[in-house]
Amino acid sequence: MRLDQARIEVRQRSHADVLDLALVVIRRWWLGLSLTAAAGILPCYVLNSYLLERAEYHGFLYFLLIVIEIPWATALMTLYLGQVTFLSRVSVLRLLRDFVGSLWQLIIYQTILRGVLSAVVVTFPFVAIGMKYLNEIILLERARWLGTSRRMSFHSPIVGEIFLSSLADMMLGCFAFFVLLLGLNTISEVWNDQWSQDWFDFEEMFSVLPYFGWQGRVSLWLVISYFAVVRYLAYLNVRIRREGWDVELKLRAERARLLEEPSWKR
Repeated sequence: MRLDQARIEVRQRSHADVLDLALVVIRRWWLGLSLTAAAGILPCYVLNSYLLERAEYHGFLYFLLIVIEIPWATALMTLYLGQVTFLSRVSVLRLLRDFVGSLWQLIIYQTILRGVLSAVVVTFPFVAIGMKYLNEIILLERARWLGTSRRMSFHSPIVGEIFLSSLADMMLGCFAFFVLLLGLNTISEVWNDQWSQDWFDFEEMFSVLPYFGWQGRVSLWLVISYFAVVRYLAYLNVRIRREGWDVELKLRAERARLLEEPSWKR
């Protein structure tokens, strides 16, 4: 592993640059990201479809379910991004081993704790802001239990900026979701010869939002997958700003080079 030759340049960026870079990363490693996204999302998709078809719908419970599922659905994507950034070759076995090794922390922090805090309206902002990079901390830093708890607050000095960027992401995500939903719905209606000029009916759309069918579920998970890449890149950015991580990586790489180099060449 050459820390000074990362395939994604480790440097400080604005949030707009992070959003743009996410598109470049998706285009560059689209196959691996598609496979890891599918592996995480398909179980959630099947579970949600089953529940919506057989259980009485409750908007808040569905929202809570999605909030809990997001870390699990994007975990393999995060591990894959960590490998393509710093490793010359992607190892599926290592990816799976790292995922299995993080299972207990994912269950405790990202299922139980996240679920409880999300269920209480007052504490939900802590989930959105305070636990924003918890997946990256658990999966990539692989700290012990107490270390994970302490690392959750590593971005607290810039929490205001994190809040504003999260708010911008939410607005952009909602816009992208409805664009994708309308596009897929239009394609479906044309394909089934059910095209109607009254398709752009927001009142009807919002009234059946939980039951928007495969078009809405696919749109939702596409948006979540994109912002999983954004979150990973933003995590790198925050570490650079808070910890000078780019300098640390260069120093560690130079130290490794000196240790590998014979003394007579120095």
